[in-house]
Amino acid sequence: MKPSLQSQHSKRAQMLRRMAAAGMGLVFALVLSGTAQAQQIDVSGQVTSLDGVALEGVLINVRGMNVRTTSGAEGRYTVTGPSDGVLIFSAIGYRASAVNIGGRTSIDVILEPAIAVLDEVIVTGYAEQRRADITGAVSSVDMESVSKQTGSSVLQRLEGAVAGVTVGASGAPGSRSTVRI
Repeated sequence: MKPSLQSQHSKRAQMLRRMAAAGMGLVFALVLSGTAQAQQIDVSGQVTSLDGVALEGVLINVRGMNVRTTSGAEGRYTVTGPSDGVLIFSAIGYRASAVNIGGRTSIDVILEPAIAVLDEVIVTGYAEQRRADITGAVSSVDMESVSKQTGSSVLQRLEGAVAGVTVGASGAPGSRSTVRI
């Protein structure tokens, strides 16, 4: 009977060693995950154009993560990301820029304008078309001359600026104007 008692003790000791090893593995995993979370840092800075003007509304995105923010009125931003991450700065009319964080907590970025040549587009009341695709009559309005005119509404200002356009109103307060072409 003694050998079976010794084998039970050795099995128990072996099981305790395995549980201790598993517990140490769990502690080690928790320590590593705590270290990984500690690598998240707050990065702040300012986004400006080439001529030094602060850019508002620039989208700052951490590559590969669902973390993003926008720059404020003075071009300032703050975002949290991994210390070895990449920040993507993008704004309409500017080239996107990717910047490595590299453990830095302050990153100032200068965005270059993106010069794009667009086809001339005409916006109508129900669609937009390229000027070359229109088969009817088209008239353009010089908005500088319209803004210099006096009138109680934009429609009344357009009346003299475009040939064949008449704007009528009943004269009653709050009544709508009628535009005839």
